[in-house]
Amino acid sequence: MNLKKTANFNKIYELDCFQKEFIKATDNELRYKKWLARKLAILDEKGSKAVILEEFEHLEYDKIDLYSIRYPKSKNNPRVIYFLIEDDNVILVTAFKEKSNKDYRQGLSERSNVIK
Repeated sequence: MNLKKTANFNKIYELDCFQKEFIKATDNELRYKKWLARKLAILDEKGSKAVILEEFEHLEYDKIDLYSIRYPKSKNNPRVIYFLIEDDNVILVTAFKEKSNKDYRQGLSERSNVIK
């Protein structure tokens, strides 16, 4: 997997598979694209401080700090998993529909080689 800079943002990067996963998780609906752009703008500006906001949450996976962008009150329930590297740069790791906690574990285990 390769890393690429996310268009229109200064500190956000993504795995080359991220966009494909996000489209699949959101059925390519425009409202979710707009939602993600708004959340990434916040993340680009606030970095690690974004986690205090409702739509962001701190996770831990194998003792590694990860974060999630949530869309509360959404039927589709998309999740975007990311982690922070130095200077509050963000790496978008994966996106999926959350139906249960199992979805988190599966999504993270599929990317464990990148996260570690």
